[in-house]
Amino acid sequence: RGHAIDDEESEGGLRAIAAPVRNHNGAVIAALGVAAPVQRMNKKLMQTCVPGVIETADAVSARLGYLPSRSRADF
Repeated sequence: RGHAIDDEESEGGLRAIAAPVRNHNGAVIAALGVAAPVQRMNKKLMQTCVPGVIETADAVSARLGYLPSRSRADF
């Protein structure tokens, strides 16, 4: 899937989206996320934000030297 969604599971009234940031070896070293109160992030907006969170995390990973073809799953 490449991302995680928290729809009030960890904290009532809060929604969050996160995607992994990987280093040059493909190891997850961080996560990039967005969180907001449910009053500001309805379910439709949350789904709309998912691609941007993933793209941004992928861009950071690329700056760190991550190449999807070199992921640990390939070794």
